[in-house]
Amino acid sequence: MTDFDSTVGGGAEDVRDDLTKLRSDLGKLSDTVAQLVKEEAAAQAEKVREAVGTARGQVTDAAGSIARAGSGIAEDTQARLETLSSELEESVRRSPLTALVAAGVAGMIIGMITR
Repeated sequence: MTDFDSTVGGGAEDVRDDLTKLRSDLGKLSDTVAQLVKEEAAAQAEKVREAVGTARGQVTDAAGSIARAGSGIAEDTQARLETLSSELEESVRRSPLTALVAAGVAGMIIGMITR
């Protein structure tokens, strides 16, 4: 064999060894990338869970505020209706004839509207 034949033959083995190492390195790189993707996905999933928890808390707080506001409005309306009812009763006691005439006029108006 000549020097050329041995050099070419040896070079082919080196190329084969390099390809084997390259395949091994690519496999390791693929495993590393897959692990990084899993870790990042887990981190993002945790962030989403935290955001959902925060949003849930905010919605709960807002619903509580709305309920308290609605309760306050209902109490205020009830107090106003009680005051109006008391004033109406007092007005009827002071002048029953005026109350009777007002009720008659209201009855006539309602009767005309419903015809």
